[in-house]
Amino acid sequence: MRSNATYVVKVSGRLAPVKILRESPYGGWVGRNERTGREVRIRSAAKLRQPYRTGNATAFNRANVEGDASTANREE
Repeated sequence: MRSNATYVVKVSGRLAPVKILRESPYGGWVGRNERTGREVRIRSAAKLRQPYRTGNATAFNRANVEGDASTANREE
């Protein structure tokens, strides 16, 4: 994983673009949620989905909608 790269990451059950800032001294990485500006800790590479590309948002939007649908189904 590269520092200063942006990835689609699952944060609080939703997919969000996160810019990797540095490695965490406790394991994993520290990044910044590009939507909210909040700092997040990524504990596992399993949270990463794909590199975020601004020109190719179709896969990101489709994955985000699928994530929202699965969340809605759990609440029923």
